[in-house]
Amino acid sequence: MRIYRIADLLMLGGRTSQDYPYILVGWIPDEQAYRLFLSLGFQLQSLIIPSACDPITLDCLLANRLQPLAGATFLAGCTLHVPGIAGFSGGVLGDPGQEACSAEGCNEPLTKGWSLLTFPGGPGMAVDREVTDLSARLQTVCTESVPDHNTLISLSEYLAQRGVGKVVGLTDGSGPAACGAALIRQGEKTELWRLADL
Repeated sequence: MRIYRIADLLMLGGRTSQDYPYILVGWIPDEQAYRLFLSLGFQLQSLIIPSACDPITLDCLLANRLQPLAGATFLAGCTLHVPGIAGFSGGVLGDPGQEACSAEGCNEPLTKGWSLLTFPGGPGMAVDREVTDLSARLQTVCTESVPDHNTLISLSEYLAQRGVGKVVGLTDGSGPAACGAALIRQGEKTELWRLADL
């Protein structure tokens, strides 16, 4: 399992017992949250995906896997590549203590002044401040083509220019042409992983 940490942001990557790559990301405020993330990373290595899995079932399965992190953190996400999924799926990001819902193309407030930016079929990003000025052009970039690691980089740089200090983002890992990537950024430090590289 690969592990990378920038201050209180964490990224873990590995492969399931079916050899499907995954990346787990989140905000880790303390040692307890760090240990829970590590434990979940090891648990994902034994994850078995049913052979007849649809996009909604896959996202619900991932969201349910993140629930043990509730109470330790308000921000966790996972991208996973499962071959043969018919629609965009395999990417969840948000508060593991809240009920999971589909991305709606909006800006939602999270705890501690963070915001969650979601795009249907597109990337999900959490940032450490309220964001109210997402340009129409940027929203188009996030939704008109299949998002990949370059989308995460562009969105992260755009947000950094507007004063965002911390970013946690990911794209769907499953579905037609899905690229599956995750990014953490704090200040000038950025780490980006692609599922294809794990």
